[in-house]
Amino acid sequence: MALVQSKTVAPHTLQQVASAEELPFADGIFGVIVIKHVVEHLPHPEKAVSELGRVMAPGGALILATPNLASLSRPSKGEQWIGYHDPTHISLRPPSEWLAMLKEAGFKLKRVFADGFWDAPYVPVIPKSLRNYSSVPWAASRPSAGWLLANALG
Repeated sequence: MALVQSKTVAPHTLQQVASAEELPFADGIFGVIVIKHVVEHLPHPEKAVSELGRVMAPGGALILATPNLASLSRPSKGEQWIGYHDPTHISLRPPSEWLAMLKEAGFKLKRVFADGFWDAPYVPVIPKSLRNYSSVPWAASRPSAGWLLANALG
């Protein structure tokens, strides 16, 4: 279903279904990889991150997003925290583990940040166009969605 929908949004791109743990691409072929809210669904995300390192060109950019176990809202929300709502979130990890995994795969971290609008009680009053901005200066620290920007070493 996602592949069908993506073809309407990006009709002139190559789209392929593959395992994130065994990517069917040559080494160092991609200059940019965006992987938003995928790794928490994988049984072995360290294999997928290693594969991303393998297919990333030297100096390429990786943008990765995943729920943030260090979120300030997680302790107060307990089992109601947004990261726990999806039963397919089988690999929730603290930021330190994701960062170590990326470094192990050969990435140099350029920026680690979070977007401040996930799982907050005020979300319905914020315009939809602003809800997922990561650069808003007044976003809460350590919110629920963590973002990483990394460069492949080369």
